[in-house]
Amino acid sequence: MQKIGRNDPCPCGSGKKYKHCCGEVQVASVRPVDTSIPETIQAALDHHQAGRLAHAEAIYQQVLRVVPNQPDTLHYLGLIAHQTGKNEVAVELISRAISVNPSSAKLCNLGLALKTQGKLDEAVASYHMALSFKPDCPEAYNNLGIVRQEQGMLDEAVASYRKAVSFKPDYLEALKLAGRRVDVYRVELDQCRKCGHLMPTPEG
Repeated sequence: MQKIGRNDPCPCGSGKKYKHCCGEVQVASVRPVDTSIPETIQAALDHHQAGRLAHAEAIYQQVLRVVPNQPDTLHYLGLIAHQTGKNEVAVELISRAISVNPSSAKLCNLGLALKTQGKLDEAVASYHMALSFKPDCPEAYNNLGIVRQEQGMLDEAVASYRKAVSFKPDYLEALKLAGRRVDVYRVELDQCRKCGHLMPTPEG
C-alpha cells in the first residue's frame, strides 16, 4: 500500500490535505494538548457535518483518549449515537458533557434523545433547563412544543411554538421546508394570514 503524504489529498474524500483531516487522528496524542485538541475536534466536526459519521467518530474517540471528559467531544459523540439510533448511549454521553460544561445546545440535544426514547417528561425538563441557559432559544421552544403536542397539551404546544417564531421570525418557513410542519403551526399561520401579520405574536 502506498504511503499517504501529509500534503496529499485525504483519502476520505473531504477535499482537504491529509494533515488537516484524518491525519489529525495520528498526531493528536503526540502534539501539545492545548494546540492539537481544538484542531482535531474541528477536523472531526467537518466530517460530522458532511455526514462522514464513521470518520468523525474515530477522531472524536481519539480526542477522548487524550482528554477523557472533553465536553464538546462527548456531546458530538452523543449526537452521532442519536443519529445512528443508539439513544441510550446518546443520553449517557450528552449527560456526561452537560455535567462538565452545561449549555443550551447540549440540553436541547439531550431532550431530543430522551424524546426518542419516549421519556417525554424528562425531555420537557431538559428543554426547560436549556431555556434557563438561553431564554431566547427558538429550537428549545420548538422542541418543547412538539413534546407538548405529543402529550396532548395543545395550549402549551401553541404557546411554545409562538415563542419559537417570536425569537426567530423565519423559523416557521424553515420548519416547513424541513418537512416538520405540524397542524398547530398550520392553524397559527392561517390566523396570521387572516389578520394580515406574517407570523404569530407571542402571548404575554
